[in-house]
Amino acid sequence: MKKYRKIITFIDCLILSLISCRMKIALKIEKQKRKSNLQILNVEVEELKIKKLRKSAEDRKINPDFTENIFREIMKESVRIQEEQRKSG
Repeated sequence: MKKYRKIITFIDCLILSLISCRMKIALKIEKQKRKSNLQILNVEVEELKIKKLRKSAEDRKINPDFTENIFREIMKESVRIQEEQRKSG
């Protein structure tokens, strides 16, 4: 059991590292949006992404509702940090 817990801990760290990378990219995207005078939130893009993620989850035998909930939270945080960055200039 300890072996599996160590593996899970390692995977959790990888997930956090990937989320951190994703947030850094989101901030770079905000800079591009600002230069192009675009809004931060693009509902159409997010909904298309959710649709693709749900399909990908189903293909992997992962609950698509669970996947959608996780990614909606990640996207919400991406928007939040982009808005924060935009306010600070």
